[in-house]
Amino acid sequence: MKDTHVALSIAFLDERGTVLSIQNMEPEQTQERYRSPQPAMYALETVRGWFSAHGIKRGDKVELPP
Repeated sequence: MKDTHVALSIAFLDERGTVLSIQNMEPEQTQERYRSPQPAMYALETVRGWFSAHGIKRGDKVELPP
């Protein structure tokens, strides 16, 4: 990601909070685009590896506020 100096992971979520995809993003790169394989309502970025360290994977549900 442009102007980002740390490696990140991104989870794409649908409107119900279901994880559609988790992708790793490289720091300081500007050419790569990260897209959800399906229409997504939300994108949640964390430090790279956070999702796997917490056992979160595709198909899991994230609790969203009403």
